[in-house]
Amino acid sequence: MNNEIIVHLFFGWHMARLLWRIIFITFGLTKPNNIVHLFGSWLQGFMWEKKKVMFTSLCALLWSIWLSRNDVVFHNTQKQTVLQILFRATYLTRTWAILQKEEDRVLIAYACRALEVMACTERVAV
Repeated sequence: MNNEIIVHLFFGWHMARLLWRIIFITFGLTKPNNIVHLFGSWLQGFMWEKKKVMFTSLCALLWSIWLSRNDVVFHNTQKQTVLQILFRATYLTRTWAILQKEEDRVLIAYACRALEVMACTERVAV
């Protein structure tokens, strides 16, 4: 897959833009420009311990976007809503959090809940 398609899928696709908007509203984090920016300078403001938590969460978000798009394209499923993609990402994040330290699991649970509540109550996904 070339870079233009990756950039579009994870940052330009309307569902991805809505997910980044939810992240911005919830945590004040602006949308990264591309994958290199996301896993490079975009995380520079975080202390190393928090970066590990962010890596887990970001991988879950990207994986959820990828899976949701593949479901539609290759498995002929209905298009998913941004809430379905977000909840898939938070589910994966919580599942993968088992591999983290206890204090990081607490932070991950809090962050996932904050995203879910913001997405549901503020209607940013509409």
